[in-house]
Amino acid sequence: MKLDIKMPIDIYNKEFQNWLKGVFALNTTRDALCKCVVEKLGDYIKDIPKETLEQFFCCLRLNSIMQLKTQKKGKIRWQCEHEKCRELMDSFVKKHADRRILKYQWTLMQAQTDLSQSNLESMDSSDVINQYGGNKLIWKVATLYMFVEKGETTKRYQNLDDLDISKVIKIMRSCEIFIPDGE
Repeated sequence: MKLDIKMPIDIYNKEFQNWLKGVFALNTTRDALCKCVVEKLGDYIKDIPKETLEQFFCCLRLNSIMQLKTQKKGKIRWQCEHEKCRELMDSFVKKHADRRILKYQWTLMQAQTDLSQSNLESMDSSDVINQYGGNKLIWKVATLYMFVEKGETTKRYQNLDDLDISKVIKIMRSCEIFIPDGE
């Protein structure tokens, strides 16, 4: 099997230079947007106690919830006994661009099973904060606003750096936190 490799690339070719400039521009824009996501989401969650966020993400994980907007039809039921989780879910849904739809899509049910602190500890809930501390915690909130196409999963992505510019823009479009002030 013979490989046909045409080298070297003519770096002085105008079309190649324009293509390279476009790649640099997209990467620079993506980096700036990622910084904006970290800044805005960080400001939004900074006043929420870490224990509350830890509890919230444990309850989401128990209910296998990855994003606020899913492709599932009908109501999405999740079980949780914590009033703080409900308040946090309501605040995240209110910031979603499709909040009118999501408001009627989510149903909080009283937990059928005991979700006491001991059950949550068995999930190794301390790892949630260790794993998602700092920018990782912001990443976990960002994944709530991420829309995943059919057949795709967020597990593929570990942080904002793994996303291309279109995914970052989709996160920003689905969350009203990123609307400029005064609009």
